[in-house]
Amino acid sequence: MKEVNACATPTRLCWTGRPGQVKTTTVGGVDINSSNQGGTRDRIITNAMALFAQHGYDKTTIAEIEEAAGLSPGSGSLYRHFKSKDELLLAAVQRWRAELAQLSERLDFTGTKNVRDALQRAAMLLVSFVTAQGDTMSVFAVQGLMFPPNANQEIAAAWIDGYALFAKAIRDIAPAEVLEEHNVDALAVQMLGSASHYFGQTLAFDESSLPMPLLDYMGQWISTWTAFFER
Repeated sequence: MKEVNACATPTRLCWTGRPGQVKTTTVGGVDINSSNQGGTRDRIITNAMALFAQHGYDKTTIAEIEEAAGLSPGSGSLYRHFKSKDELLLAAVQRWRAELAQLSERLDFTGTKNVRDALQRAAMLLVSFVTAQGDTMSVFAVQGLMFPPNANQEIAAAWIDGYALFAKAIRDIAPAEVLEEHNVDALAVQMLGSASHYFGQTLAFDESSLPMPLLDYMGQWISTWTAFFER
């Protein structure tokens, strides 16, 4: 299948890749994807999450993770980096939370005048993050309730971080009357929740079975929240 390079109008959501799979995401021609590639430890985490997404956390063996990560399968070499599969999972959650925290610098809209441009950038940062973290997000969305308590606590803390991030963004872009009339923390939950819900569906199901592609949905998300803040 040929790759596409296209921009959706009117919000100029741009991507390249195969239809239904965002590979790179840009705002104004600048690639904003983050990379989670690194040394052996990161390679183990990345390949483990891919296996968890495909086979399930409980059914994936240490030997399978070792083989996928380029280690000798069945050698126990994974244990040089992690004491157990549960510890590996917790490290994956912590890495995901740390990369989510990096969005805070990119979502600094202090002094922003154009609400639509700010929301467009926020949308593309979210799409980029979900794309780069596809396997991890898929595992969390589908299997999260079955995780050990420490991993679930870290995921819950990451959601709180995300809500706080959006609350700050709202205070940066919203007019004074909106801030006076509405609970900003509740708006943050609604904004992030309405985006993440559809992200979860596109990760859990074939996108072709859903009402619309993710980028089309996010274009409408931008328009809806722009109208709310500019009313």
